[in-house]
Amino acid sequence: MEVTYAFNETYVAVNVTVAATIPLPVTDGYVYFYNFFLDVDKNPSTGYRPWWARDELGAEYLVQAYIDSTTTQKPVARVWRYTGKGDDWSWGTEELDIYDARVSDDGKTIELYAKKEYLVLPSGDVYFAVSTQREDVLADYLVVGSGTGGPVPIPEPALLVAASTAAALLVGFIGFTVRRF
Repeated sequence: MEVTYAFNETYVAVNVTVAATIPLPVTDGYVYFYNFFLDVDKNPSTGYRPWWARDELGAEYLVQAYIDSTTTQKPVARVWRYTGKGDDWSWGTEELDIYDARVSDDGKTIELYAKKEYLVLPSGDVYFAVSTQREDVLADYLVVGSGTGGPVPIPEPALLVAASTAAALLVGFIGFTVRRF
């Protein structure tokens, strides 16, 4: 799995690249999930704590893409704010706005773009985790958390504006790549 995390003053972008081809459209009847858990307060005892990263991550947000038998053109994407008590799957009743999700041309990468205004992102550092799953079966995960050599830096908002303006001809995003081998 390879994860690219990027952002500018408007959007947070996450690309999850996997070894197998992403099933779009799904023909086997399963539902596939691609989850990006964002721990903005860097405290593993607050937020959602998945069993596979219980001591490393407490996610306040979930940026998720899923593909099922009704998905034909691109994944369904959504952003949720965590409302539970730590180990329960309670992401509230308010689905926050999402900008876009798609599968790359080579069929190996899910690209997610969330509006930054819905995510309370601090300046400084954040931890995150990514998981892929078919139905309820965890396929793979990657954690950049308190015990894994994280965090991922987020520049000050003023730097984001300056950096994205200076790099507008390139991409307009500041990005980080994490690879799992």
